[in-house]
Amino acid sequence: LIRRQRQMCIRDSYWIAQVVKGARLVAPDGTVVESYPDEVGVILHRKVFDFDLALMASQAGAEVVTKAYVNGLLFEHGTVAGVKLNYMGEELQIRSSVVIGADGVESRVGRWAGLKTWVFPKEMASCAQMTLTNIEIDPDIVEFYFGREIAPGGYLWIFPKGARTANVGLGISGEISEKKTPFSYLEKFIEKKFPNASKLRIMAGGVPVVSTLKQIVSNGLMLVGDAARQANPVTGGGITSAMEAGSIAGRVAGQAVLAGDTSLKRLSAYSREWHETSGKKNEISYKIKKVVNRLSDKDFNDFDYISLGLSLVLGIALIGSVAYLVTPFDSFLRATFTLPFAGLGIALILLPFIYYRYRGAYEKQIARIHKKQLARNTNSGNDRYSPSNTKHRTRNSNSNSSSRSNNNSKRKRRRKKK
Repeated sequence: LIRRQRQMCIRDSYWIAQVVKGARLVAPDGTVVESYPDEVGVILHRKVFDFDLALMASQAGAEVVTKAYVNGLLFEHGTVAGVKLNYMGEELQIRSSVVIGADGVESRVGRWAGLKTWVFPKEMASCAQMTLTNIEIDPDIVEFYFGREIAPGGYLWIFPKGARTANVGLGISGEISEKKTPFSYLEKFIEKKFPNASKLRIMAGGVPVVSTLKQIVSNGLMLVGDAARQANPVTGGGITSAMEAGSIAGRVAGQAVLAGDTSLKRLSAYSREWHETSGKKNEISYKIKKVVNRLSDKDFNDFDYISLGLSLVLGIALIGSVAYLVTPFDSFLRATFTLPFAGLGIALILLPFIYYRYRGAYEKQIARIHKKQLARNTNSGNDRYSPSNTKHRTRNSNSNSSSRSNNNSKRKRRRKKK
């Protein structure tokens, strides 16, 4: 699948808006790290790309229907058996052996079949993007900006689409977007960075940055892409993972239809294969995302940016989490998507974040222990020489001296009697 994607991109170069050769990461304090790996990246003309996918599907025998609003599912004996839809004002029903839901975030198709597709706000990235022109950029570089003031709970990107044009967007935590919209953060950045920009296109949306749904199949139903929460939780990228999932789901669905068995048990082969391959990377990426979200701007600024940059670039390349990375070397491409290299890439990304995150926590804990010890020593010293203790000792000493004098008097009286 990955090899086919690379060959398709090279063959159909009109899909490509810009070839990029490196990446630039900018910390909250303005510190910059750049990387120029051997592999190159491509920025797609997304509308052209999507249109051609539909065209190829149609030429392969699929029937493509647009302007169709699906508003329900058909069921037979507890199994999904098709869809209800409104097509150009007419209510229709289309029966099928398997329905594959690719309807995006918090899939309605999945909910109609009883699957739990809702996402907590904190697990949703609220995104905004503008296509800008008349701006000064480096067309060979993709840029990423981090910081609570720029994109809290996420990051900002600049993807060049020509000499003076780029997609500039950001994603922020869904919890934060309830107080301040992503467009507010984006407008602020653009006014400062590109004051003379012309806005050609504006778009917004949500991306689930959470691990894959535990159940992505039901009787007669399969979910793929954002509907199954298969986007990378760290980057939010979902093109590659959706195509991988779609390829597995299509193959399993075809085999199930030929066998005359579209039950949950049969279709679960798709779920198992996904979770055993890309799903594992998704789970680990989610853990990385939770660590990164705990970092403050100071944590980012304190990074050793040389080692961080190398870790990020090598790690992302090895786990194949950036959808637009394309390499001309088949051998490197095959190595990139094998689990041993994926594990190495994940480790390279994870270790710097864990070190800097927990180093600060360790130092704070040591400081608290020293403070408690100092307070304990001070208190014990005060108790030893406190006035109350002095009185107590004086009182005891007086009582002891009086008891001794009484004893002496008794002895003298005994002697006199004798």
